[in-house]
This record gives sequence, structure tokens and C-alpha cells, in this order.
Amino acid sequence: KQWYQRRVAITSGNEYKSYLRKQYVVMLDEQVEFPTAELELDELDITSRDGLLLDIVNGHIRENLEDELVQEALKTGVDLRHYSLEVERELRGVEALSITDYIKESKKIAHLHKEMKQCDYILEQMEQMLGTFQQDLGSISTEIQTLQEKSIDMSIKLSNRKNLKDKLSGFLDKIIVTPRLIEVITTIGVTDE
Repeated sequence: KQWYQRRVAITSGNEYKSYLRKQYVVMLDEQVEFPTAELELDELDITSRDGLLLDIVNGHIRENLEDELVQEALKTGVDLRHYSLEVERELRGVEALSITDYIKESKKIAHLHKEMKQCDYILEQMEQMLGTFQQDLGSISTEIQTLQEKSIDMSIKLSNRKNLKDKLSGFLDKIIVTPRLIEVITTIGVTDE
């Protein structure tokens, strides 16, 4: 148990190898027992899925071999390592260009963002204003309905008054003493006739 507590300054590879040999011999002599830990790997244990991992890798290889660019590179005898480095270099160049373009357009993008915020604010105010307008229209609609009901009531009352006026006019015409009759009664003397 003491062998792993020692610190040895090792300056060359040979000294290190001899140190390891000595420690191995000490381990065998002392019969050191190392602590064991039981790991529950379940799904992470690739030894239980030995064929599955190889099948996945083979599937990826087949997919890549079916790719047109890879087939072209294999037919022309291009070194794939060199080709992948070239593609990686091109991707870095395109990435740098896109970053440069983004930086160039950043002021425009910031301005566009500011305008979009202003539009959102204006649209929010319009939404509130339209909501208030809708409420006002609802109350106006109620008032119009009330006025229509009052108008119908007034129209019925007017119609009833016209009918009453016509009937009263006819009745009054019948019971009224005419001016001629008044004159006759007042000027002519009373006789048996």
C-alpha cells in the first residue's frame, strides 16, 4: 500500500521504466489489493452491444461512400486527407466572409431592430386604441338600440294620437253648434214651430 505514496522524480524514460518494474515487483510481493468499484453502465456499456456499434459505423461508411463528391474523389485518386483539409480551409474562409458581412451590415441590422421595436410599440398602441374603439362602438350600439326602441314607442304614441284626433274631430264636428244655428236661436223669436 505504500508504493503508490512515494514520489519519485523521473528524468528519463529508462528511469521511469525501471521504476515501474520495481513497483510491479513490490506489488506482487506485497499482494496489494486494489479497491474495486462496481459500475452500472447499463446502456453505456458498449461491450454488451458489440455488434451494434460496428453496424452503426458501417452504415455511416456506406452513406459516405454513396455520396457523389466522395465517389468522385475516390475515382480521381485524390488524397482524402488533403481534400478534407482543403474543404475545412474553404469552410473557414466562408465563415470569415460571413462574419465580415455580418459586421458590415451590423449597423443596418441594429437600425432594422430599432425600427421593428418602434413598429411593435406603434402596433401595440393601435391595438389598445382599437380595443377602446370597439368598446365605444359596443356602447354606441346599445345606445342606438335604446333610441330605436324609444323611436318605436314614440311612433306608436303618435299614431294613437292621430287616431284619437280623427275620432275626436268627428265627434266634435257632430256636437258643435254651427254659427248659423246660433244666429237663428238668438235672433228669431220663440214660437211653436
